[in-house]
Amino acid sequence: MRIFAIADASKRKADPIGVLVWQPSETNRQGCFLLQLTQACTERRLPLSVSFCMQREGRCATPCESEDWARSRIVPESRHNIGEVLRANGLNDYDEISLFAACNGRSSDDDLLAYELDLPEGFHAAAISTEHDSGAALPPLFADEVLAHVRRARRAGKVHYAFVSLGDKRDDSAHGERASKAARIPSPPSAAERIGKQIRAARQEAGLTQIQLSARAGITQTVLSRIESGKGNPTLGLLEDIAAALDARLEVFLRL
Repeated sequence: MRIFAIADASKRKADPIGVLVWQPSETNRQGCFLLQLTQACTERRLPLSVSFCMQREGRCATPCESEDWARSRIVPESRHNIGEVLRANGLNDYDEISLFAACNGRSSDDDLLAYELDLPEGFHAAAISTEHDSGAALPPLFADEVLAHVRRARRAGKVHYAFVSLGDKRDDSAHGERASKAARIPSPPSAAERIGKQIRAARQEAGLTQIQLSARAGITQTVLSRIESGKGNPTLGLLEDIAAALDARLEVFLRL
């Protein structure tokens, strides 16, 4: 079984809004998904892509709904440049769940990201049926229980990585290996990399350290470091805060 925390990357330091569970299935070689929202979610803060869960018992999507949601966020094997996509994510062979995890479940439909949870020792997930029938569902409050358990373990220092908010660094050697492999593939700088380079240059010109700038902008040094390295996913609001901390003005251009 693999469990992912679903978080809204457009909201800084926002708690996860739910979990996505994947486990192997004897009837489906690709495995099965189940999506459940936490009890703390409110409809006004939910993207449309998951708001339908509010109307389901236990806030849990059906297996079909869950799989449609999850697989809509996975690059299909039929894509013309799938080989390049796999190499960029450190994968040799196509595997839906591995690709989903490597890409953090990103989609152009919303700002939701899926971060795989490193479940601590001592946590035993209840038996879950994910076969395709109307009765398949996660236990009530499963998402809340999982996230609460991981929070407690993280505070106690029993896990190095649980769920992450926007910009947090994942302590995962496999992730680092994927990044290393991807770095060997020549490609034009992304928008995130160009923005990060400009922020780093402006900070150095202002004579500020990362600690000083992050304190001025009201963010952590980890977040700033990821942004400067081009690995972050900053919102416009966050970029405005950084610009203000640098006594600069944020300008956005679209050039053809």
